[in-house]
Amino acid sequence: MNRLGILFVINDLQPGGAEMFMFRLAAYLQDRFAIFILSLNPENDDEAFVAAFQAQQTFQRISLPVLKEKGFKNRVFWKINALAYHLGMPGMHRRLMKRDFYRQLGTLLKKNNIVVANSSSSRSDAFAVRTLKKRFGIPVLITMHSSYNSSCWNQFGTKNQRIAHCLEVFEAADFIFYTAEENTEIFKELPKDVGQKREKCYLGFEIHGRSEMALPQMLEIPDKAPVFCMMARGIPEKGWLSAISSFLRVLEIIPEAHLVLISTETEYISDLKHRFGINTHIHFIGFQSFPAPWLARATCTLLPSRFPESLPYAIIESLAVGTPVFATPVAEIPEMMQSSCGMAGALIPFDANGNADEDALFQLLKQSCESPDDLAHWRQAAKASFQEKFSMEVCGTVYENRFNAIMNGKQT
Repeated sequence: MNRLGILFVINDLQPGGAEMFMFRLAAYLQDRFAIFILSLNPENDDEAFVAAFQAQQTFQRISLPVLKEKGFKNRVFWKINALAYHLGMPGMHRRLMKRDFYRQLGTLLKKNNIVVANSSSSRSDAFAVRTLKKRFGIPVLITMHSSYNSSCWNQFGTKNQRIAHCLEVFEAADFIFYTAEENTEIFKELPKDVGQKREKCYLGFEIHGRSEMALPQMLEIPDKAPVFCMMARGIPEKGWLSAISSFLRVLEIIPEAHLVLISTETEYISDLKHRFGINTHIHFIGFQSFPAPWLARATCTLLPSRFPESLPYAIIESLAVGTPVFATPVAEIPEMMQSSCGMAGALIPFDANGNADEDALFQLLKQSCESPDDLAHWRQAAKASFQEKFSMEVCGTVYENRFNAIMNGKQT
């Protein structure tokens, strides 16, 4: 008998916190389960991003069945459709296509012994409960991210459409993990008995061995030079321009400082690279599947975001190597940075336009360079925050126990 299979379902495989966590949770579980990953929109997948993780862990990507337009089966379906139409039964082709899709998908699920699924976005959640749970009886565990936050509610259409979607998903789900208190705002719009099987669980991260922590010799940065690092999706809302603008002011008074920017090459990042890449102290180094050496080298990491975050994975990765963070107080970020030793960095206020206050960020960058005591305190708090909240051992154990409970029918 094959090992029990866990199917991770996601919209597409693009660099982001939900996707990074999914891969790392899969790596944590791969010794005990067969791991499968289903992207609902594979045409949008970033293959370089996937390859970086596939080289480090064992998982199998599976695809939804597709009927070839020029294939023999499709031609047969159209002939049956024509005959059925003359017999007063229109729409037979669509029904045959749907039946064949479910037959092939059921065979795929059975072949791989998939017994539980984990979905990580509002859209993939709908597929998981409608198809995997309701049609094939596969239990579904949902991990809520920012796609359920109030700032994203317009994706559901009208309020009635939002409520209908959430009722269907949360009533059918076997369990729900949420990553930030803001995720739970949606439950205030629903009947009180909906979504009761839920628990808060911070995303986990496991740092690799120190032998892998040597900084790649790609950049000519002096050993003692201040280095600021930013890692995020390549979209304007993450605050890239605020980070660059504040850094340029720092560079005027601390000319040995450097800024390292980690992101996939989106159109927006390409434009920033064209505008600022000529500066030899600003480094666009692309996506890094193992960013720990860069984050560990940094004086601090930056996330001056106005994006509707939940639990930014970049902050977790920074805390994992003891590097403090300067970030805006979006969603769960203030709680992420709290520790028994104090704040693991500092919060950047918003300006009147709703962007990160660049003057405040400039002052924080300057402080990190000029106040060794403050920096040492932030570093101590960063290590404490990670150990207290974000260890993959803790998070992975919670997920594994919940998967086992669901599979054994012991949900409460």
